[in-house]
Formats: sequence, C-alpha cells, structure tokens
Amino acid sequence: RVVITAETESESRIIYQEARGHPATFEPTSRGHSVGYWEGDVLVVDTTHFADHRSGNARGIRSGSQKHLVERFELNPDRTNLTYRFELEDPDYLAAPITGDLQAAYRPDLDFVPVTCSPEAARRFTKD
Repeated sequence: RVVITAETESESRIIYQEARGHPATFEPTSRGHSVGYWEGDVLVVDTTHFADHRSGNARGIRSGSQKHLVERFELNPDRTNLTYRFELEDPDYLAAPITGDLQAAYRPDLDFVPVTCSPEAARRFTKD
C-alpha cells in the first residue's frame, strides 16, 4: 500500500495495491476507497465509494456517492518534480468530468509541519 500524508489533512490517505478492484461492500467515506497500480513509472490511483459531502468536489461544491476520481502521479526525468494529473466525475453534481494537472517540486529542505484543525488555523483563511 501507499500512504499519503499532507500537512493540512487530519488523517493519512491509504492507497491499496493488492488488487485492481474495489470491494463490493465498503462503508463510504469522504476519502473513498483507493486502489493503485503502476503503468510503467506512473502510479495510477482509482478512487470510488465516496460519501455524500457538502464540499467534497471543491469549496462550496457538493459531491455525491457516484463520484469517481482517477489520479496519475509521475516523477519528471530528473526526479525533482512530480506531475499530478486527475479526472473527476460526479454525475450528481457535475455536468461533465473535470480534468487538471499540477507540478510539485521536491523540497527536502522544508520541514513537514502538520496543521491542526483549530479556530487559530482557520483564521489564516478568513477575512478579519
């Protein structure tokens, strides 16, 4: 399995690699159930079994139980950047699939600093 931990998330995300399929029965969660597999050097992550969520697709955009996310993680040739690509479908709340990509730089010089969910942390994102 692959575990992804982010500074702004309270729990780690687990990507199972035992099989390509999702279980027939799985309690839906806001993170869903993720299965990963490799296409060459690209990690492909397929996630289903999402719970309905009030801001599951983006801030202010609900998500439904039919939401399906496919992500691709690929290191660039010199291994200093990661390309992240995604395709998101949610027929309950989106008229068409959404795709996107971004680049993330490898920065071992920065400390990992988890941000706890608290009123103080939330104030960073609100206007006074």
